[in-house]
Amino acid sequence: MKRLLIGILALTGIVATPARAQEISYGVKAEWNISNYIVKNAVQVKSDMKSGVTLGGFAKMDITNAFAVQPELLVHYQNSDYRAKSGGRVDNLTYWGLEIPVYALGQLHTKSGNRLYAGIGPYVGYGLSLKLDQKPKVDFYDKEDYQRWDFGGKVTVGYEFAAGLQFNVSYRIGVINAVDKKDDQKMLPQALSFGVGFRF
Repeated sequence: MKRLLIGILALTGIVATPARAQEISYGVKAEWNISNYIVKNAVQVKSDMKSGVTLGGFAKMDITNAFAVQPELLVHYQNSDYRAKSGGRVDNLTYWGLEIPVYALGQLHTKSGNRLYAGIGPYVGYGLSLKLDQKPKVDFYDKEDYQRWDFGGKVTVGYEFAAGLQFNVSYRIGVINAVDKKDDQKMLPQALSFGVGFRF
């Protein structure tokens, strides 16, 4: 919880700086993601990546011609395989959640009006649902010791055409253990996303 509070304060500080922004624009984005959990100290369990979908919007706040701050609001649907390392039953773990990343963006403008950008920053996430594909389905947030809150870091690289159409790749990794137990087992979420967006 202490790390979560520090993360929220960091996000607040970054969002507060764009008060000096020269220009603010808005956009929407859709992403195809692949995700899983980095599992530690659970000898018999592994998590394999599967695909999902992300939808959301963003606000781009230009501080200078070469630097911008971009907060986003995203909704994730993610999948991953949850299995024993020795084989046997494989369950599909599905996740629905919200995420607010804030990027510090460096940007390079071309003579034709296109833009190449790269960014890094923190994010805060909140899980709405986490279920195994079994009968009956059980939401881990209701019945098990799993943590809804997530916090970590995120990087992105993208290219935007003068008309506003953009393509991007991003990666995020969490630092808060998804398993809210007193033992040593850890599950850290990670996701790689390929997206298309439009800035108005």
